[in-house]
Amino acid sequence: SISTFQELLLSPKVRGGFGEVLLNELIKDVLPAANYAFQYRFKDGTIVDAVIKTKDRIIPIDSKFPLEEFQRMVADEVDEEHFKSRFKQIMRPRVNEVKQYIKPDEGTVNFALMYIPSEKLYSRLSGIDELMVAFRRIRVFPVSPSTFYQFLETILLGLRGLAIEKEAQRILDTLNRLAKEFDTAREEWEVVGKHITNARNKYDEVAKRLEQIGTDIKALEVKGEERQKEIPL
Repeated sequence: SISTFQELLLSPKVRGGFGEVLLNELIKDVLPAANYAFQYRFKDGTIVDAVIKTKDRIIPIDSKFPLEEFQRMVADEVDEEHFKSRFKQIMRPRVNEVKQYIKPDEGTVNFALMYIPSEKLYSRLSGIDELMVAFRRIRVFPVSPSTFYQFLETILLGLRGLAIEKEAQRILDTLNRLAKEFDTAREEWEVVGKHITNARNKYDEVAKRLEQIGTDIKALEVKGEERQKEIPL
C-alpha cells in the first residue's frame, strides 16, 4: 500500500532509486504500455525518468527526489523554520533541473511533474507557500504517490474516451463507406434494370414481328393451296 511505501521511504536504509521504482510501478499499474515510456531520451541527450504519452503530447516526470537530505532533517528533528529554509535551498536547484524536461518543440506539454515519493514530505512541501509559488511560476508541479495516482486515473479516463472516440469515428467511416457503396450498387442496379426492361421490350417487339411474319407466311401458303385447287387438271 502507499502507507507501507511511505514507511519504507522514511527508513534510513532506503536509497534514492526506490522513488523511481515506485513511480514506474504506479504508471505500469494504471496505464496501457503504449501510453508511457521510461528513461525517455530527448534530442539533446537529456533523459527523463518517465513520460506519459497522450493523444499528441508527452508529459515528462522526474523522480530523482533528494530523499536522503530530508531523511537526515527528520532524523535530526530540526525546528520548522530551519526545515523550511533548508527545504527551499535543496528544492530550488532541483526544480530548475526538472524544468529542462519541458520541451514543447519536442512534443512535451508546457509543464513537468516532480514525483515526491512520500506523502509526509509532500504535505510539508505543500505548506511552504513561497516554494509552491515558485514551482507554479516555472510550471513544475510536485505530486505525491496518492495525487499522482489520481492524475494517472484522470489520464486513463481521457485515453479511454479517446479510444471510444476513435472507435465511433471508425464506425462512422465504415457507415459512410457502406452508404457510398450502396448508392453505387443501386445506380448500377437501376442501369441493369433499364437494360433488362429495354431487352424485354425489344424481345416483345421482335416476338410480335416474328408472329406477324409467321401469320403472313401461313396466309401465303393458304392462298397457294387455293390456287392449286383452281387450276384444271
